[in-house]
Amino acid sequence: MPRINIDRLNLANNELVPFMQSINAGVKSIMVGHLNIPSLDSQNIPATFSKKIITDLLKVEMGFDGLIVTDAMNMSAVTKYYSAAEATILAVDSGIDLILMPPDEEIAINAIVSAVEDGEITQQRIDESVRKILSAKRWVDLTKNRFVNIENLPKILGNKSHLNLAQEIADKSITLVKNDKEIIPADPSKIYRVACITLTDGIGNESEKIFQNQLDEHFRPAYRTGRSVLRIILNKKSTAKDYKKALQIAKNSDLILLPSFIRVKAYQGTVSLSKQQNDFISKIIELKTQSVLISFGNPYLLSLFPEASTYLCAYGDVPASQRAMLKAIIGEIDIQGRLPISIPNTPFAIGDGIKLTNKIQLE
Repeated sequence: MPRINIDRLNLANNELVPFMQSINAGVKSIMVGHLNIPSLDSQNIPATFSKKIITDLLKVEMGFDGLIVTDAMNMSAVTKYYSAAEATILAVDSGIDLILMPPDEEIAINAIVSAVEDGEITQQRIDESVRKILSAKRWVDLTKNRFVNIENLPKILGNKSHLNLAQEIADKSITLVKNDKEIIPADPSKIYRVACITLTDGIGNESEKIFQNQLDEHFRPAYRTGRSVLRIILNKKSTAKDYKKALQIAKNSDLILLPSFIRVKAYQGTVSLSKQQNDFISKIIELKTQSVLISFGNPYLLSLFPEASTYLCAYGDVPASQRAMLKAIIGEIDIQGRLPISIPNTPFAIGDGIKLTNKIQLE
């Protein structure tokens, strides 16, 4: 269970500020993390089970009267220490309205019923949450129509203005953390051999090829003879022979791009790289060839390779982020992103990020 060792005053002036502003703006629901915060509750329990945090702080002090939801109740911070029934009762008693993803729904429901019948939880506590749930259903018009026409979603969500906004946000998010050798922006007209070696913790799929497939358009136009873009995916099925071949290709390149699709995962506190991937990236970084380490999801990747000379972050692998990353690398857009986190084993902290004006286009 993660512990937040921050005093109450600093929490109020920092971590709780966006929640307070969201409440003032009329946010309808707040999720509570399974975090231990001694300054708010001295008991060694997750905030999910704390009356002092849920009722006294969130409801009374902060004035929130919307739906309060647990984080997933099948997470280890809960299941390692509490039974499904005990966790459900503690959450409801603390002031939670919705129990998200209990390990066993039937056990959770029966536990609430039994707790009310035995007087452990009052009927008033249940009624309070039920009223809020019914109010939320009315707010989203579930009383009129309980179903969504899934076939219409692409038309509603994928319209041009939404897609343009997504691309604008993605463009502004790209963060250049390190640029020691000033490789970025890279001028495609001056690079003949590019090796794009994609690393993934899955088996590799079409979504992870978007970045690779865009390279041809920028680095190998038809009128530029003699130029090459070699694309490789190293995934869970890759063998030692595959890694050896990729390393040889990298050695014969002018520029090595290492897009990493290693995702931040629930229940896991480390960067999920296999030993083969870890060793391979280290070998690439040691080469004299210019290399660019790219994160499409886990910004902590640099903590494993602080010696990398060039490091860029996107914060997801959606198509808009992959397009934005390539545009940033070749200087089609300004780079203006900043880190939302600090990266362990490096000097880089929240707010860091190298800003670059679109040099190539300006020339």
